[in-house]
Amino acid sequence: MTETVTGAEIAAICERAVTIGMRDDDVDEMVLSRSQFEDAYTDFKRGRLFTEDLNSSPAFQ
Repeated sequence: MTETVTGAEIAAICERAVTIGMRDDDVDEMVLSRSQFEDAYTDFKRGRLFTEDLNSSPAFQ
């Protein structure tokens, strides 16, 4: 899936997967699923890694 993706982009995809996982689970120890990584990669392909979260970021308030 990531043959043409840079290391920085992979890191961003992983960070997005963690964000998705945090929204999906209310547990003390989070384990990410394949589907959460696939959702993050889909967001990456659509160019939506960060755009949906800009308004909620403290840096943009």
